[in-house]
Amino acid sequence: MHTQYHTSETEEPPAERIRYIMLPPGSSGESVSLQIHLFIRLESVGDNTCIAFFLDPETGIKTKECYSHSIGRFEEDFTNNPELRRVHRSHIINLDYIGSFNYKTQLITLKTKDKLPLGPSYRDDFYRDIYCF
Repeated sequence: MHTQYHTSETEEPPAERIRYIMLPPGSSGESVSLQIHLFIRLESVGDNTCIAFFLDPETGIKTKECYSHSIGRFEEDFTNNPELRRVHRSHIINLDYIGSFNYKTQLITLKTKDKLPLGPSYRDDFYRDIYCF
């Protein structure tokens, strides 16, 4: 099932603010140059396997792609992009997609309705990012 997310939160930013990340060759065999505002999240599903979730630039449909890279390698590649934040040993998210955060349960709900745990070792940085401490 595909869902489109054409909302004000996912509309393309002004041309002077468009930035890109390069995702390595995935299961399709091709590298992807992706506008950061289309990147939703990355989930580690093993030591060297990650699934990236992003909006297809042409259709706006939530898409996923499998990569043979560790989440740590992606984290290193994303260091120049402060909106891409590791929030758990298995998750990197685009902070622009946060819909809500439940402090009691430590669950992040994204605008795509995905619910992700906030890991204890990532809490201080996350709180600083979303609460501007």
